[in-house]
Amino acid sequence: MFLPCPDVFQIQTWKLFIFFCFAILGIVLDLAESYIVLLTFFIVAGLFRAITIDDSFTGFKNSTTWFLFIMLTISNVIKNTSIIQRITSIFIKLCGRNIILLSYGLCFLEFFFSVMVPSNAARASSLGAPIVSSLSKSIHAKHKNINESQIGGYLSILYRYCNSICSAAFLTGATANKIMLDIAKDFGSNITLVSWMKYTILPCIFLVMCLPFFVKLFSNHGLKYCDIPCEINKDTESKFNKDEKSIILVFLSMLLLWFFSDKIHVSMMTTAVLGFVVMVLFGLIKKDDIVDGDLLGSCATIGLFLCFVDQLSLGGFFNIISDFVKPFVFMNNKFCSLMFLSFIYICTKLIFNSECAGAVAFYLLFIRIGVSIGLDINMVAMSLAFFNSIGTMITHYSSTASPPICGLGYVSNKKWLLSGFCISCLSYLVWFGYLFLFENSR
Repeated sequence: MFLPCPDVFQIQTWKLFIFFCFAILGIVLDLAESYIVLLTFFIVAGLFRAITIDDSFTGFKNSTTWFLFIMLTISNVIKNTSIIQRITSIFIKLCGRNIILLSYGLCFLEFFFSVMVPSNAARASSLGAPIVSSLSKSIHAKHKNINESQIGGYLSILYRYCNSICSAAFLTGATANKIMLDIAKDFGSNITLVSWMKYTILPCIFLVMCLPFFVKLFSNHGLKYCDIPCEINKDTESKFNKDEKSIILVFLSMLLLWFFSDKIHVSMMTTAVLGFVVMVLFGLIKKDDIVDGDLLGSCATIGLFLCFVDQLSLGGFFNIISDFVKPFVFMNNKFCSLMFLSFIYICTKLIFNSECAGAVAFYLLFIRIGVSIGLDINMVAMSLAFFNSIGTMITHYSSTASPPICGLGYVSNKKWLLSGFCISCLSYLVWFGYLFLFENSR
């Protein structure tokens, strides 16, 4: 704080940047809940006059924070019903005949719910972890020669990486996606829910199709193709009650409005508010769905992060850093520049344990660098958005979906790192191979 301020920065911006760096460090070291760390450094920054009260908390005026609040509330509504369990029971009946069907069934289930539940952490805790644990115990009970940790390791890795791939596949796949979409639009990007899928759906489907065979290289499940993994419960109740049908109907209506948002000129935020209001009026949203510690903590974290980013942006910080970095990224071939820029962005995923935190901290900066060296805004926006989810596969801690799955204890940290590095490399090659063909075919 007492070092001379570089000439390119204003003293206020320089001080705020220092506090922002220490806030990120505090989050990485897990000193406390993320929003507590951010709020603490935000208050101290005010004491050092790095920010004024009038400029504080601008992030909570941002529609992204409120979109996140609405979607996490709806996620809680879905999670607190039996919708997931009922669909899971149907899945077991349809896909429990052999290990290949079971693997693809688990991937399809995650693929399906990534459209319905816009939080990868909510899906992992309410869908992934219970299914992986239940299936591992059931398969071990039926096949005594297969250790529970053996089949559990295979299913854990399979689901964890499928979760990241599906988070990248759909705009509704992760809460961080909407944050990045809003940032990209400020630079002139015309990405919508449909065009997002045009970029991501084919490479993601390809990666999901390869995933069961790839995961088997690192964690052999021990089952033969002809083995029936587990017994199918014929008596499992699969009918939806009235409230569950209403929730599904409202959410499908929201998805439909999002899909045609360009044609009917209704924004994603407007659709989310309409869906939220309808659920409140019909009594589908309860007090406990809103007054939830994880939900409020996530919204507070994103709001405070946006406060820091907004003030740094107003101080010209990102323009200065962009001008400094772009000579190192710039290459004669723009496609190679995009590949190198994306690689550096993936490396930033190593210092965060949340897709949202990483997106808010670095997405704006990397978008600015890409645009400043002449890259197509849509290509830059989608590449960085894709790797915001895919990059979290490198480690076992860099995603909010990791703790529920890693906490099952079936996979060692060493195996997580090895398999994560390899699947990330494969995803990197698949994405840029597809992007190269996609751009040349237009």
